[in-house]
Amino acid sequence: MQSTTDRPVSPRELANTIFIYQRMILLCTVLVGGAALVISYLEPKTWEASVKVWAQDQSAALRRANDHAPEIQTRVKMVLSNLRELIFARSVLEETLVRCAAAEQADPPDAAHLEEQGDRLRRAITIEAPKGSDFGTTEIFFVRLRDRDPSHAERLLQSLLDAFHKRYEQLSTEQANHLYDEIRLQVGESRQLLGQSEQNLEAFVSELGADLLELHTLVNTTGGESDLRKSLNSVNERLTPALIELQERTRFLDQVQKARLSPEPIVVPAFLLHEYGALDETSRSLVKAHLDLDAVAARYKPDHSEYRSTEDRLRRTEQTCRAQADLALRALEKDIAAKKQSLDYLAETKQGYVKRMAELANKSVQYAGLVEEVRQRRETVAEVEKRLSDAFHAQLTAAQDVLLSTVDPPRTDPNPVSPRRALNIGVGTVLGLLIGLGLAFLARQYTYTVRSESDLTGLGEELPIVSVPRVARPIRKAG
Repeated sequence: MQSTTDRPVSPRELANTIFIYQRMILLCTVLVGGAALVISYLEPKTWEASVKVWAQDQSAALRRANDHAPEIQTRVKMVLSNLRELIFARSVLEETLVRCAAAEQADPPDAAHLEEQGDRLRRAITIEAPKGSDFGTTEIFFVRLRDRDPSHAERLLQSLLDAFHKRYEQLSTEQANHLYDEIRLQVGESRQLLGQSEQNLEAFVSELGADLLELHTLVNTTGGESDLRKSLNSVNERLTPALIELQERTRFLDQVQKARLSPEPIVVPAFLLHEYGALDETSRSLVKAHLDLDAVAARYKPDHSEYRSTEDRLRRTEQTCRAQADLALRALEKDIAAKKQSLDYLAETKQGYVKRMAELANKSVQYAGLVEEVRQRRETVAEVEKRLSDAFHAQLTAAQDVLLSTVDPPRTDPNPVSPRRALNIGVGTVLGLLIGLGLAFLARQYTYTVRSESDLTGLGEELPIVSVPRVARPIRKAG
């Protein structure tokens, strides 16, 4: 025989089941509801003290004045998150317990059980945002604390706020002192680096000596040409004409050497006429003698006395020209040697000036680097000193960075928040009803009692079963 769990249950059967097991359902409902009622009256009452807190941050207020909404939101969220962590800190909770005991003129909590009491206090505290907003989106939030004594709850909450203020001031002061000490060390290091840079600059200036003015003139383009550059330009102005003159004298020397070997007219350069005027006159006489001989040769024969006289005059002129060429040759050689020495001196002087200019250029780069380094480190010192002044001001007003103020003093609702008897009884009654219904249906599904025709389904066809109808009145036989 199969159980009734293998077939679906109709709504009529469900109603029938509830009717059949109504006593059991009612019993479960009464028992569970009554238990909830008893527990509600046995559970001690708990009151909740709450306070509305405003966390105002000075930097956030400054950003609000400048309309930096995203930065304000981020800053407020960070501040509230830090406040929440600080409120639940063990040191704040323990200080709260000590302050509350002092306010109630009771013995301070035992140090051995202080940690346990702090954990219990942490579980009794809740921090919530105003209704309709998320925590961290507004500077307003609520701090709630539950306790069995309403007055004690208010004192605990006020002690919690006082302990928070004290701990926050301590942390702010420690942070401000740490920041001030750190920046003061940075100021000392910056000043030390500035002193080293100034010493390096002074040593470099002492090494320059008289070249410092020259260096300033080279670096400062608006100061005109320096003496060194003027000297270099002067050497260049003298060197180029001297080189051209040496080349002219060398070419003239070659011409004189050729004229010495075979007397011929010599063209003396104009700039050498004052030195070799006699050679020029002799050369002109030689030209005139050649012209005279040509004229006489056109009129007379070589054996004529006039021709021989003119030829003798030409020969004497050539001898004179050769003698003048010898004199000019020796003078030119000495003059060219002196000019070469002068050119070598000028070239050496120019090379010295160029070398010194290169050295000063390198030193000017070093000097500019040292000056720039001193300037930057002076700016760094000024910036760090300004930060030190700000840190000193922050050290004096360390506890005013974040202002935690209460909008209203801690208050306790006159009605306890626990136990909520009506809710507990209602939940217990509904729970008992559900338990009774569940037990009724379990009993209905796993019973083998035949109470209706539908229960015959699945019993098999081997058993002879007869259904006897139930009548309200007996049937009377007809008389």
